[in-house]
Amino acid sequence: MFQELSKLFATPLRIKLVKLFALERGAYRAAAVASQLGAPRASVAAEISSLHRLGIVRRVRTPQGLEFVWNSDYAHALSLQQFIIAVTTPTDQVVQRSFKPLSPYLVVVAGTLADETRGAVDILIVTKRPQDPRIGKVVKRLEATTAVPIRYAVLEVGEYIARREGFDRMLRDIFDFRHRVIIGRA
Repeated sequence: MFQELSKLFATPLRIKLVKLFALERGAYRAAAVASQLGAPRASVAAEISSLHRLGIVRRVRTPQGLEFVWNSDYAHALSLQQFIIAVTTPTDQVVQRSFKPLSPYLVVVAGTLADETRGAVDILIVTKRPQDPRIGKVVKRLEATTAVPIRYAVLEVGEYIARREGFDRMLRDIFDFRHRVIIGRA
């Protein structure tokens, strides 16, 4: 058991891959995962093959090539999934430090970052400059940190207020389910 755990958590990249496969239930190619995580393709391919040898992921042959999926038949799949979620979800301080230089009006974490499966958006960012390219870079860094794709929405302050007063569907999806306000007041 301990040898299996030491192999499973041998490198930070392997932990990110376990989280990606555990949370995002799709088939992934090594090249797509490498670009998503910002890691070298050769390293990602080696780590995925290690996870395959451990039985955590399965190989699937598709017309596009060889893809890998989460092996839900793995003996400890559910407990491993719960452990990875609990341990690797970024804290509010990490998210706050990431967005603080952009001086946003409001940042709300929902969806997978708030352990909510029903959310349509993971991060809501309300700012005076919604076209700021730094927002995308910050989200990309958070994606690399969390190892899961982050769905985010950027609204201008006036648009946010109008949507909130109009009981907008997207805002209701965020605020009706589990969420955390990181910066500002909702």
